[in-house]
Amino acid sequence: MKKAIIILVVLAILLFPIPFKAKDGGTVTYSPISFVYRVTVYNRFTGEGSVMKGTKVIILGFTVYNETYTVSDS
Repeated sequence: MKKAIIILVVLAILLFPIPFKAKDGGTVTYSPISFVYRVTVYNRFTGEGSVMKGTKVIILGFTVYNETYTVSDS
């Protein structure tokens, strides 16, 4: 019983996402300590006066979802 509890606690620690905020306008990357997966929510200002928005999901190094688009101010 103690082994199962210890394994569950270790898995929870290794798989619980930690947010990393970039200084590009609001992009946030959620990634656990083990780097098994990574979810990036883009909200990046580009140099042309537009904003890149979207979401990207990477599991075990493979991109499984990538929906990014650019919104222009004008």
